[in-house]
Amino acid sequence: RQLNIMDEFREGKVKLVIATSIGEEGVDIPQCLLVIRFDPIPNFKSWIQSRGRARNHRSEFLVFVSWQYL
Repeated sequence: RQLNIMDEFREGKVKLVIATSIGEEGVDIPQCLLVIRFDPIPNFKSWIQSRGRARNHRSEFLVFVSWQYL
């Protein structure tokens, strides 16, 4: 089921995918325009992997964290 959803996302049939940190690695979707994280990024490697999900030249990468983490 997960592979089918990712295929549909790549094809543009699905416009939104919500994932846990499992989506950081091994996901290659060049047309992705937006990645939003709702948790602190634990290290630079994780930041690079998360940001790399939105590789389109018009893409955005947003991180929302609670003040308790700052």
